[in-house]
Amino acid sequence: MRNRIILSLFLIFFSIIFLITNDTVCFAQNAPTIPVKFFTDVPPNHWAYEALLKLYQLGLITGYPDGTYKGNQPMTRYEIALIVYKMLIYLQNQIDENKNYVQKSNDNSTNSENSSQSFDQMVNDILSKVNISKEELQLIKDLVNEFRNELISFEQQYKSLEARVKALEDDNTSNILSIVSIVISTISILIALFL
Repeated sequence: MRNRIILSLFLIFFSIIFLITNDTVCFAQNAPTIPVKFFTDVPPNHWAYEALLKLYQLGLITGYPDGTYKGNQPMTRYEIALIVYKMLIYLQNQIDENKNYVQKSNDNSTNSENSSQSFDQMVNDILSKVNISKEELQLIKDLVNEFRNELISFEQQYKSLEARVKALEDDNTSNILSIVSIVISTISILIALFL
């Protein structure tokens, strides 16, 4: 029995440390703002204040209707189910947002490549179908070269945007790691509570 209590306390302590350290690293750019209706029974100097604040801001915990958290009261299985359900919804929303963003960036890159190829093809088709003089042909080639320089400029901009998308995808990996840390911490706490 004593070993179970020690194991439970160790898992809770590990989970809180893991959650706080990963939250600090991954969300350092987001300064926490205290909501107007945060739990009245959790003082700002409480050891779990930041973790509760973050979970509240993410919408994973809501507290009781009277505006309290009642941290010393044991959780029911219903309350645990509600938190796990909210966490799954939050994770699914994060995954969907990231998928949509990556899909939009892929669509934009495909359109840029197709427009460059279609421009060259269009010019060649027109030149092959039209009977024009050498002067007119030279004028058209000069205009094509002028547009080609602009296309090269667009290509450079495209590569720059592609690098920015890559950086965002790498940042996305950091966010996923943060989400995974929240899940691991929650699972550890749940295991500790049911031991």
